[in-house]
Amino acid sequence: MREHVKDSDAQAVYSKLITHHRNSSTSKIEVSNLQRNIVTLVLDDNSWKGTKKGFLLHWQEQLRKLHELLPVKDHYHDGLRKSLLQCAVTNIEELRSVSTIKMNSVAAGQSELTYAQYLSLVGSAATALDNIRLTP
Repeated sequence: MREHVKDSDAQAVYSKLITHHRNSSTSKIEVSNLQRNIVTLVLDDNSWKGTKKGFLLHWQEQLRKLHELLPVKDHYHDGLRKSLLQCAVTNIEELRSVSTIKMNSVAAGQSELTYAQYLSLVGSAATALDNIRLTP
């Protein structure tokens, strides 16, 4: 930082901060922790105390943090993200059914869902499920 005091090159300072942030040992440990969390995070009524939609938002935030620390070439591709999310919600029948219904549709000739489409459908199902369970 101090090497840019005279030239006030904020872009160079920012670039060096990002490089240090991504390459530090602390960052490597955080990447490892985030990867473990994403792979092992599972939604069920015993381990997650919040809403189903809240779980999905938490899962997405963990993935966002991970991608922030990784080079773009190492980001999880859509297929892997979708598979990991499907595994994370498989214990909730209503959310698992989103995958089951779509698999049947694919077998009938429809196209496979992208990660974004799957996330949207599961998010809608989670919101509906939360509304049913939270309604007195």
